[in-house]
Amino acid sequence: MDVTENVRAMVHNIGVTIQNTGGALNAQFTDPHPGQPKQFTLVYRISGGEAVTVTSGENEGDINVEVNVGAPVVNRDDDGVLLSDLSGTVDETGAVGTFTVVLGSQPSGGSVAVAFSSSDTTEGTINPSSLSFTTATWAVPQTVSVTGLDDDIDDGDVGFTIDASISGTMDVAYANLQVLGVLVTNINDDTAGVTVGSISGNTGEDGTTATFTVKLDTDPVAEVVIALESNDISEGTVNPSALTFEAGDGTWTVDQTVIVVGLNDNIDDGDATFSIVASISSMSDHVYEALSWENLLVTNRDDDTARIVFGYVSGKVDESGSTARFTVKLDTEPTGDVIVEMRSSNEAEGQLSPQALTFGVSEWSWERPQTVSVWGIDDSITDGNTPFAVYSFTDGRTLDPNYANVLGPRLDLTNYDNDFPPIPAPPPVPPTRQPPTAPPASRNALHDWLGMFSRR
Repeated sequence: MDVTENVRAMVHNIGVTIQNTGGALNAQFTDPHPGQPKQFTLVYRISGGEAVTVTSGENEGDINVEVNVGAPVVNRDDDGVLLSDLSGTVDETGAVGTFTVVLGSQPSGGSVAVAFSSSDTTEGTINPSSLSFTTATWAVPQTVSVTGLDDDIDDGDVGFTIDASISGTMDVAYANLQVLGVLVTNINDDTAGVTVGSISGNTGEDGTTATFTVKLDTDPVAEVVIALESNDISEGTVNPSALTFEAGDGTWTVDQTVIVVGLNDNIDDGDATFSIVASISSMSDHVYEALSWENLLVTNRDDDTARIVFGYVSGKVDESGSTARFTVKLDTEPTGDVIVEMRSSNEAEGQLSPQALTFGVSEWSWERPQTVSVWGIDDSITDGNTPFAVYSFTDGRTLDPNYANVLGPRLDLTNYDNDFPPIPAPPPVPPTRQPPTAPPASRNALHDWLGMFSRR
């Protein structure tokens, strides 16, 4: 009698080698995951004899089991319920496998009822759950279907058994018979992972925010926490700083939103790229705890421009010595000392002081205004009000590359003249012309005139 052919081992994801060593059975289990606790079950029987089940406790490493072959409990060697191996694949997509059942001999007392059950109803179900064999149908194979059940957990390929038992018979030989089950593996279709949505846009130093979403790809078996942070907190932060996904409540399917806030500075440092990094932890879900996170890149837009700024001008410039004043400061924080040169476009009309201003990086000196005075230069020429300009610039002495060789603003001024041309002499007055003197009337003329009236 070949004992080896009559042994079935039910072990989840563990290879088994079975040998018959002189009337004893030796089973060698090769452990693919050393160091992790596991349990195995070994079921064996001699054809026509009693089935014996041996279950270990939790063990580590390779497992050696030796059991003695028991003697038959009935004399009829061909009694038994014969189950074929599973045909087809059972998986979480609902694929169906089948096996057939017949009796090893014609029952002596009416029918034999065989009941079936799944050792793990979360992984597979059976149909029908029982079969009946009569004296006429005992040798006709009947089919049982096994359907894999789906879950949302990355639990790997899970083995289970379809257990069989005699549920009713008048045949004493069958009534006392233990029936070997059928080994089934439900193929997993879930892969644990973290889905990170695309970033909605860039952040900005002006307060512009961006968002992205996070969810899990499978239902965890325990709480999963994803801790989030920016790798450059001078450019951006995240809120919230941790996301929690509970097991079994469906939250793993719901997108959780993360807000990325761009942070402001006063430096013309250009657009800066930083990463959102994460760590995944779980007390009991080792699949998720072993996952890594692919960093999410974010760009924080700069809103600073290195430039020289002039303030309001007070006073005016003229040849009488009046002085105008204005202030100078930087618009952004430098990374090194900045020297601003000040020059007049026409020193014959206007001069200024100081001609060089230094702005450092400490104590906010870059935004503290410094005053420049401009005064007019007198001359003795009546040259009118003369415009000139004040220029600002930096050169190679400036240590901040953003401020090196920057041309600053131009200030247009006028030097008002205080010289006037001499008043010209008035033109000569022409001599007064006397009207001609009328000659005196003659005596005869007067007589004639008076005579004219007398004739009236």
